[in-house]
Amino acid sequence: MKIIIAHNLYQPFARGGAEQFSQELVDTLVALGHEVAVLTTKPRGARVADTEQIKYLPSLYYHLAEVPKALRLVWHWYNVRNRQTEKKLSNWSFAREADLIITNNLQGLGLSFASALQKQGKKWVHIIHDLQLLHPSGLVNYGQEFVLAKSAASQYQNLVKKYLGQPNLVISPSKWILDWHRQYGFFEQSLAMVLAHPYPRRQMLPRQVTADCQFLYLGQVEEHKGVILLLEAFKNFCQQSKVKAQLTIAGEGTVLNLLKLNYQNLPVNFVGRLPAPGVANLLAQTSCLVVPSLCYENWPTVIIEAALAQTPVIASELGGNKELIHNQEYLFVPTVDALTAKLLWMATNRQVVTAPVLPELLSGEDYIKKILEIIATK
Repeated sequence: MKIIIAHNLYQPFARGGAEQFSQELVDTLVALGHEVAVLTTKPRGARVADTEQIKYLPSLYYHLAEVPKALRLVWHWYNVRNRQTEKKLSNWSFAREADLIITNNLQGLGLSFASALQKQGKKWVHIIHDLQLLHPSGLVNYGQEFVLAKSAASQYQNLVKKYLGQPNLVISPSKWILDWHRQYGFFEQSLAMVLAHPYPRRQMLPRQVTADCQFLYLGQVEEHKGVILLLEAFKNFCQQSKVKAQLTIAGEGTVLNLLKLNYQNLPVNFVGRLPAPGVANLLAQTSCLVVPSLCYENWPTVIIEAALAQTPVIASELGGNKELIHNQEYLFVPTVDALTAKLLWMATNRQVVTAPVLPELLSGEDYIKKILEIIATK
């Protein structure tokens, strides 16, 4: 079968868990004998050429956070129907021959090309990763849930529904994010289901318990990910606790250099973005992974990886975090005081806390086979 995987970021421009998922989706499909091509974006001016397997479309998306907010909003409205993507796909032989298109995050690619391919007889599966169909940023922070009901957001949602169309199959790893989309009238004519992402292909290392308390943050170094919240809470922790502790921040982002400057007096180790072996090594040595997101997360890959490594996790009680971590003791309201208290609790109990108990996860192969079985009937 010829399959297009559409995701707005891909190697070498991948950033987070959604890109990691797309890469593993491609690898699994190829391993199963399918012919796969990726449709993605690249920064304008980037010297990355198309290959037989990857088609890059120049886009402002990669640097969108650097654009003034007013211009960003104009870009989002234009991007809903990106005619350039439709035009370029009409000249792409693989798109004409494809049997199936699997879409993920679409900002930067436009929202209308998939339904256009569907009208040509292609089957279409859409996988939900965040809230970008409900809000241009794809982010809703704790305490700001009302933004989805604002007039501008409602207009945006209506425009998205008009041009996005109705996929044959919609998949969400978490129940809450699928429910939110249904609440706002999305996918009313599509078969929609909850199907957890497959477990990641990662080589995990044996646990190495240390005498000191080792906290770990792993992900994008951005304010909405709660990294500043974590650093403020860790500063309080250092003032209140007698336990010797260190916090490691692994990742890159727009606020990284500022944080290095502002928190240089704390026992914090900024290690940048690490390859998979480096991540495995950190997870094996850490006492606790902290997932302090201020935004509603869908299905954080980092929690899955920590659980597979038998590493305890504490996380903000938002979105899909609650579907991965069922023990309320390991969840916290995303405020500085609440996280400080949870860090103190974790340091005191680090010898007895346990890793999350994951829901039953399919292998990548079984995940793909299940999707193809369902789509074959649609």
